[in-house]
Amino acid sequence: METLQDIEAIVAEAMGVDIAEMRSGSKCADVSTARHFVWYICRNENITAMRDLTREYNRFRRAIFHGISKIKFGIKTQSYYKNIYAKICDIRERKKGTR
Repeated sequence: METLQDIEAIVAEAMGVDIAEMRSGSKCADVSTARHFVWYICRNENITAMRDLTREYNRFRRAIFHGISKIKFGIKTQSYYKNIYAKICDIRERKKGTR
């Protein structure tokens, strides 16, 4: 079973950002989008509880819900988000095959 740290590593690889940056308060678009993808995957697949995300990322629940909603809507409507999500899924499948 994947953990929060596994998802962070996969998203960081897919988006070319640093895990420490994702956990920081950076508002850079690439970093915040990566952070939102981590939150989306972790909650969508019940990998991590909401309270654990709030503690790990030092964010309010509302901020995490907003990030998750942004990604959920983006995957449905924007090719940019669809392509990133497809890349993340490809990396996850590749890593599952090496276990």
